[in-house]
Amino acid sequence: MSELDFEIEGYSHDDILQEMEEISGLGRGQLRQNPRARNFAKKVAQPASRRIIPTTNLSAKAEFEKRLPQVKPEIRSALKEGKLQLVDSNIYSIKDMAETKSLELMSNSDDRVEGKTNLNARKLEAGTAFCITAIQLLGGAKAAGTDAATVSFDEICAAVANGEFKLEHNNKVLIPKTSCEVFRNGNSTLPKGYWKLDNPKMLDPQLEIVPELKLPINTPANYCVKIILHGAITEKS
Repeated sequence: MSELDFEIEGYSHDDILQEMEEISGLGRGQLRQNPRARNFAKKVAQPASRRIIPTTNLSAKAEFEKRLPQVKPEIRSALKEGKLQLVDSNIYSIKDMAETKSLELMSNSDDRVEGKTNLNARKLEAGTAFCITAIQLLGGAKAAGTDAATVSFDEICAAVANGEFKLEHNNKVLIPKTSCEVFRNGNSTLPKGYWKLDNPKMLDPQLEIVPELKLPINTPANYCVKIILHGAITEKS
């Protein structure tokens, strides 16, 4: 995140023209006579909510920055002051789903364990915000008597693909019931099970994240699923 993202807020187009004149060494008022310069300054001075920002192929960090007004004030302040930074990251969870038709893919009883999940109680830590830009869902069968963390995850099975996925956060629906076919992207340039969101979602600290599957039939014996939320997260600088 650049300082410009914050400093440009509240500047009028005259303020911006004056800054441009001082930086360029031009005399006061010279740029004001240039229609192209005036038009550029007017566009830049628009409030953030009115600016037209391209949405195609933005990085996770850029998607986060677009949604700064949704972030808690104390986190925005920490980002502005350089106490926090944005980094690409993911949130993941692995669950046994053997012969099951319904499952929450994160649990409030979960403890952070390498290879199982990187969240405690399916919540972000205090002072942390996360922007989900894509969701990945994978499946695989474990050998009898082994742990889910040993599974080589691959594309989801038919039972899961024919089911529905939903994501809630703080008892609010972020992604309504959606066919799990979205996780069969058929695109060799993308990772298996990868669904890029057209409208990325923000997660707040210390609030439950509840991804859920509902299936028409039971999954196979010893079946496991892995969910990965891709995006950008705040970290201490």
